[in-house]
Order: sequence, then structure tokens, then C-alpha cells
Amino acid sequence: MTCRAEIVAVSAGTVTLAVCEEFIRAVERTGAKQADLRPVDPREHSREQHGKVFALCADISAWSGHGKTELIFWHWVSPEEARYALTDEFCAQEGLERFSMADVDMETCRDFITFLVDFCLVNAEHGLHTKQPLGKLAEDAERYIYACLLHRKCSLCGRPADLHHIDAIQMGHDRNEVEHVGRRAIALCREHHEEAHRQGVKTFFDLYHLPRGIKLDRYLCGRLGLNARPENAEEKG
Repeated sequence: MTCRAEIVAVSAGTVTLAVCEEFIRAVERTGAKQADLRPVDPREHSREQHGKVFALCADISAWSGHGKTELIFWHWVSPEEARYALTDEFCAQEGLERFSMADVDMETCRDFITFLVDFCLVNAEHGLHTKQPLGKLAEDAERYIYACLLHRKCSLCGRPADLHHIDAIQMGHDRNEVEHVGRRAIALCREHHEEAHRQGVKTFFDLYHLPRGIKLDRYLCGRLGLNARPENAEEKG
């Protein structure tokens, strides 16, 4: 079951909620130790977010073959149909009631844009390209950079990419032996990789308004074939 709870207080990392009696009875009946929570954002989504959603759905629609004489797939969908279908998929994935762009809140819209950006990134290898760089459309820049690393797509242009280390590996160290967990990196195509080396870290990232990479975690290192010491490994003396 789900219910609407009121936030009574927030203090020192603790949130106090006032929930309905039905929810309390359900907890007592099931012995539940956890509950799914999602904040209800009172803010309306922004005009910029609105434009991002429609731009992304238009690009997805064009990819499906809409507006072309020869269809790329078995069928095409209009931008509106793409938005409806992807909204349904997003809501089903997140356990939300279906919303419209007329009344969606800012946080839900932010998550929906992230969902659309991920959809475009995953399907880039199948020919889905956006008119604007996905990095400019992304609401969460660090999450976007993480996804680009995961799918080996350039964070600036979406082309196939290599790993670019922000925290350089010192001369004389073997990249295959050095532990990569915690080192900052970003996915860049050959062209942007060379540009980053020419301009230097500060100039390059200031130019493209991107965070200076993200710290690699063990999952990313595993997916990228990078050395990552097991978590329980002892430090070498």
C-alpha cells in the first residue's frame, strides 16, 4: 500500500513523518522494517525543463522515422506519441501515477529528463542522435557523465569514447596495475580527448561547463576493465 505522509520535522539527518493509521496497522501487521519514500515537490517544473522534454521527445520521434518517406522501423511515432509512451514507461518504472506536462512538479520532471537522456544515450549506437548535445540537456551532470562512462559515449558529442583520466597516472606506473577506484575520469571521443590535453583541465572544463569528471567506483571499473582492488584487500605496506 502507499499513503501520503506529512513531514513534521527534519533535524540532524532524521526526518519525522506523520502517517495515516492504515499505514501504521500495515507496518504492525507485516513487521516491515523499511518503506519506500518519495518527496512531493511543491514547485512547478520550469520553462527550461519543459523545453528539454519536448526537444528530447522530438529527437526520439525523428529517430523512429516520423516525417520521413522511408520508415526506419516498422512504425513511426509522433513527438506527442513518443512523450506519452515514454511517460508511461517512466511512471511504471518509478511506481508513479501518470502525469501530464501541464502539472508535473520540478523534481519529477528532473527525473523524467534524466530518464529520456539515458534512453537517448543507450540508443545512440542504433542511430538516435539529438540536435543539442545531451550534456546540455541533462539535469544531473554527474549522473550523465557516469552514464557516458558506462556506455563508452563521449560526454560532449555522443560518439564512441575512451576513458580520459582527470587524475593523471604518474609516469612509470602501469595503467593495468594501478588501482583506478577513486580516480576522477570522463568519457571523451578521440577529438575531444586530444582537445582536453591541448587546453588543460581547467580551460577545457570551463569551456564546456562540465564537472571535472567523476570518481570511478568499483562497478564502473569492472565494466570498463580497469583494475580495482577488492574492498577487503589489505593495504600494501
